[in-house]
Amino acid sequence: MRKHLRKTVVIIMALLMATMSFVPASADTESDFEAFLQKEWADTMEDDYLTMHSSVTDWQKMGLKKPEVTLGDINYDEFEETVELAEEALEKLRQFDPEKLSEARRTDYYAYENYLECLIGMYSYPDLQFMFRPYTGYLSNVTDYFADFGFNTRQDVEDYLTLVSELPSYIDQMKEFTLQQAEKGYFLDDLGYKDEMTELNEFVEKGEENPMILNFNDYIDKFDGISDSERKEYKEKNKDIVINQLIPAFRDIRTFLTTLKGKRSVETGALLEYTDNDGEGKAYYENLVRYYTSSDESMEEIFLYLTKALKELYAYYEDLIETNPDFEEPAVIEDLSDLDDILEYLRNHMEDFPEGPDVDYTPSYLPPGSNDFAMAYYIPAPVDNIKKNIIRVNKEQTQDINTLYYTLAHEGFPGHLYQFTWYQAQDSYVPLRHEMSFMGYEEGWANYVEKVMLDRSSLDHMSAELLALDEIMAYAMYGAADIAVNGLGYTVEDVGEWLETVGFNKSFAQDIHDVSIEMPGSYLPYGYGVCKFWEFRERVQSALGDDFDLEEFHYQVLNNGPRPFGMVEDDLKAYVESKGGTMKDDFVFFEHERTPEMGPGESVYPNDHSLPVLPVIIALIVIIAVIAVIVIRSKKRRSDMDYVIVKSAGNDMPSDTVDNVMVSDKDDNE
Repeated sequence: MRKHLRKTVVIIMALLMATMSFVPASADTESDFEAFLQKEWADTMEDDYLTMHSSVTDWQKMGLKKPEVTLGDINYDEFEETVELAEEALEKLRQFDPEKLSEARRTDYYAYENYLECLIGMYSYPDLQFMFRPYTGYLSNVTDYFADFGFNTRQDVEDYLTLVSELPSYIDQMKEFTLQQAEKGYFLDDLGYKDEMTELNEFVEKGEENPMILNFNDYIDKFDGISDSERKEYKEKNKDIVINQLIPAFRDIRTFLTTLKGKRSVETGALLEYTDNDGEGKAYYENLVRYYTSSDESMEEIFLYLTKALKELYAYYEDLIETNPDFEEPAVIEDLSDLDDILEYLRNHMEDFPEGPDVDYTPSYLPPGSNDFAMAYYIPAPVDNIKKNIIRVNKEQTQDINTLYYTLAHEGFPGHLYQFTWYQAQDSYVPLRHEMSFMGYEEGWANYVEKVMLDRSSLDHMSAELLALDEIMAYAMYGAADIAVNGLGYTVEDVGEWLETVGFNKSFAQDIHDVSIEMPGSYLPYGYGVCKFWEFRERVQSALGDDFDLEEFHYQVLNNGPRPFGMVEDDLKAYVESKGGTMKDDFVFFEHERTPEMGPGESVYPNDHSLPVLPVIIALIVIIAVIAVIVIRSKKRRSDMDYVIVKSAGNDMPSDTVDNVMVSDKDDNE
């Protein structure tokens, strides 16, 4: 997953500040709109240092002015101003008539409109933006930002140290904001509190092995623009800041959070429970669902959709088992062993995908102990250097070759790296799209291609199918449960009953309920997104029959870049109609993958709702339901909202998991 760094409010405002630019009175021409988009992007870069550093390699060559090197501020006024600026941005955007624009620019218009609407929806509820939520909160993500800061010039090193020095005072603002939230009854759920204390303990206890020391040393060693003596001096300066300023600040957070425990005014912390201010918890969650799914469907519709998907996926799973009674466990991919070998293999097996640009990539393992949560993540190429792509992998989380293989398919080819650089290389691409994020689309694509590439590995078909289905079903299950708990008010008992209706054991209901509260929305981009891509493929293939061309399908969903799924569907309908077909609404997941003897399984659900007693099914239960802490695959991203809302993994939360749903056996130390 692309690693999602959820920026703070002030960082988010950078994109919105750009909207103060002048829009001509006759804002109805292609050139006017393109000038508007370019000005928006330039102002975004010049208003926020972190955004510029992540998005541009050479700001001077791009004709930009360098902004102040600062992390900014966090307070209620900043949230309010963010919403006001987003509303002003929408007003200026809507001075243009999208029907007078070309297809590409019209897509930019509606994508930007949707993105701004999501910003407004998320930031209208600051009390539900928790600074210290584990894995995906502000603190985790602002420190995460420094893990892959990267140095292009000597000044970048100086800027990094300036920002790290500012972090303790930034943490003080987080604490003050959290105190104000807690006084109104808004505070972490019990599991979230427990896991945040674990994260803080680990940061403190690692001492000189702290990730902010290890990662800095790793990057400074790879940077050639300084002498050895300067390199040593920089390392010592960074270590001094971490040891003598940051670690004490993290100790203070532990004490601070302990004093607030018990301040929460609701029972479990599920978002729906926050109803004091006109049901703000539900309204906030509805907006969160919209952002995470890249969909304008209601949360009720998405829940029913994922429930349908799980039933059909489970029926297909059963079909596979019943038609292969001697199968015991998935095989292991052969003849591939390291990052370079796997990525090269994947890149050379891109049949049925449109040809992408000639890009470079640097895969590497994270320094030991530097990130216990992310499985892997991709850092997108800057606007001005499409060849600069970075993939980082947690070796501890990818020990077996099968996991490493589909993880690199997700992050690399034909996943995030390919999808982002393919779109960035198109003539119609505009830099402002680099700063937007549509997580359902992005993570859905990356999860979708995992299954495609597992089929192209050395694995037998049965092994490849079951590995892919484990992932898809896990994400769909956690995504649906997330909505059930946070949006529909399901109790643990309700979750258990629902699990049985889709074929799973209800004994895992408590764990799933807890995870849904701790990380609301985190699994939705993966579960809903991957199901949408398979849905689209099935519907297009059913409509076109023998005329279906997989490469053409991939081109249609890639063209126009990441965008809401409603826009993708409109594009596919137009494509199918151009070939004389009609896309129908009815579909069955993986219908075209079934062998003749399988049957569609549309209504063949287990009567007793229990799983078949086979080793592979038991393994599935262990993977997706026995949870200590689930970590989402992380994907590096500077997008405004990403810094605040719960990332890949995934990498990218979001940290990344079984690529994406990974189980971490952390101790609950407080």
